[in-house]
Amino acid sequence: MNCPSFEEIIQHLEEDLPVSRSKEIEDHMGFCAPCKKIVADVRGMTSRIAKEPGEFRSPEFVKRVVSSAASVLKTAPERHGRPFWIWPAIAVPLVAAAALMVVLPLSNRGATGEDSSFVARGGAEIDPSRWISLEVFHPQGTARSYTPVQDAVQADEPLVFSVKNNRQSPYRFMMVLGIQSTGATYWYYPAYTEPGQNPKSVSVAASQETQNLGEEIRHKLSPGWLRIVGIFSERPLDVQTIERLVAQTMAERGGVEKIDTLPIENVGQLSKLIRVERRTER
Repeated sequence: MNCPSFEEIIQHLEEDLPVSRSKEIEDHMGFCAPCKKIVADVRGMTSRIAKEPGEFRSPEFVKRVVSSAASVLKTAPERHGRPFWIWPAIAVPLVAAAALMVVLPLSNRGATGEDSSFVARGGAEIDPSRWISLEVFHPQGTARSYTPVQDAVQADEPLVFSVKNNRQSPYRFMMVLGIQSTGATYWYYPAYTEPGQNPKSVSVAASQETQNLGEEIRHKLSPGWLRIVGIFSERPLDVQTIERLVAQTMAERGGVEKIDTLPIENVGQLSKLIRVERRTER
């Protein structure tokens, strides 16, 4: 395929293209160094700008940046089907800033706006972290308030989850489970408490907004490691199949610490390893 236009690359980064076209661009950048460099320049600039929250809130400022970027684009001759930059030091930062103004979702954000510490892995070739994020919270103090889990939880405290599944995501179903060092599996979504049942993934809406699931879920966890895994899929999966994969993967890799994700094709997975403590350990 020919090199995509710069405008199309920005649409790709903003997740405004169909999944099939986005996949074509991802594949193209695997062997096109100029296009890959443009994406790296834009991502590098937006990541630096993004570290200053609230810096670009003024609509008037955004309008000036977009207008300036557009004027540079109009004066740049095209080459191989994409803009050829006469002044890359000026054009790329301006367009990168403009991309950020329209909320370019390059990093996962939790419900509190903090960076999510879940690690994204996918069976699909496109990094699923561009579409999905998952955050886990535990109670803070005595009031009904919660704080994101960092590296440890207490064995007897409930957990609450939030999820984001961007509108361009192909995923419509979700599972969240916890795997302990002992090999025990605890289900958060779907609910699974009765042996012999085989519930399936719960549906998850596609939205640019973070969805706070709100429900407190408490399991009798044992002290040690707990791997929380979120599995996002196009079709519903069933609990018994996943539990067989957990047992198989634990046997092959020798411990929950060594399991990032489960061997499932065509899904997006998010994984977080946390420590479970007795209340007296804190």
